[in-house]
Amino acid sequence: MVAIKNIWHFGGSSTLTVFILLAVVLDFEIGFFLFRSHPSVFSPLDRLMLFEWLRTYGLESITVTWWFFVLLFLLFILTLNTVVCTVDSVVALIKRREKFSGSRAFVLKFAPHVMHVAFVLLLLGHFTSYAAGFNLFNNILKQGIVMKVPHSDLQLSLENLKVKFYKNEDAPLLDFAGKARDVVADILIIDPANNTFKHGVKKKISINMPAFYQGISFHLKDFYPQNETNKGVPYVNLIIRKDPGIRIMAGGIILFTIGLVMYLFQTTHLNLRKKRIKGTSHDCSNATVSAESAERVKNLQEKEKDL
Repeated sequence: MVAIKNIWHFGGSSTLTVFILLAVVLDFEIGFFLFRSHPSVFSPLDRLMLFEWLRTYGLESITVTWWFFVLLFLLFILTLNTVVCTVDSVVALIKRREKFSGSRAFVLKFAPHVMHVAFVLLLLGHFTSYAAGFNLFNNILKQGIVMKVPHSDLQLSLENLKVKFYKNEDAPLLDFAGKARDVVADILIIDPANNTFKHGVKKKISINMPAFYQGISFHLKDFYPQNETNKGVPYVNLIIRKDPGIRIMAGGIILFTIGLVMYLFQTTHLNLRKKRIKGTSHDCSNATVSAESAERVKNLQEKEKDL
C-alpha cells in the first residue's frame, strides 16, 4: 500500500512534470532534423492515420522514426502526470472548503484544474481521431457512377456539377478568360441503414464548403472541367474524412476557455482585494496620525491655560 502511494505521489509531482517537458522539447528538436532529412518517411502522415502509419512507415524505418515513438510515450506519461496532479489538487481543495470566505472564491480556485482537464481532453480527442478515424484521398466521383465510401456502408453519386467560368470582360487577367472561377457539386449520399432517407441525401459541396453526414465529411479537392474548352465526363476528386475526436477536442477547447476566464476573474478579484486592503490600511494609518495630532493640540491648549 505504501509503495502504491509513493508511486502515485511521484506520478503527480511537479518535478516529474518539468523533466517530461524538457524531454519533450529535446525529442522535438531531434525529430525536427530527422523529419526534414527524411520527408518520404513522414509525408504519408498527411494521408494515413496514426496506427496505420506506425505499422508501416514507423516500424519499417525505426532508425528514423524512433523519436516519434518516444514522443508518444512521453505524451502518455505527461497525461498521467496531469491526471494524478489534478486529482490530488482537487481533493486537497475540497478538504479546505471551509477555509474560503465564500462559494465564489472556492469555485474560482478550480480554474487551473479545469484547464488541466481541458488539456487531457484535447489529447484524448486527437488520439480518438487518429485511432478510429480515417483520411482518404483521391476519391474520383463521376456522373452516372456510384462509388462506395471505404470503411462504411455509404454510397456516393455525383448528381450535378456546376462550374462558372471567367468571361473576357470580367477576367482579372487575360489568361484567366475561359477558366473556372467557381464550382458547386451536388452529391447524393445513399445510406442503406437509414430508412428515413431511402432515396439518399443530397448535399452541396464546393472548394471551401464541405458536406457532412453521420460524422463523415466530404471535401472537394479537384474537379473537371476547369476550362470552358474542356470536353469529357465531369468528375470531382474528393477527400473523405472521419474525425470522431472532433467533439472531444471542441469540448476541451470550450473547457479551456472557461478555465481561462475563471483564472482571469480570480486574478482580477485578488488584485482588487489587495488594493482594497492596502487602501484600508492607509486610511487607518492616516486616522492614527490625525488622532495623535489632535492629542498634541489638546495638551498644548491645556498648558496655555495653566500659564
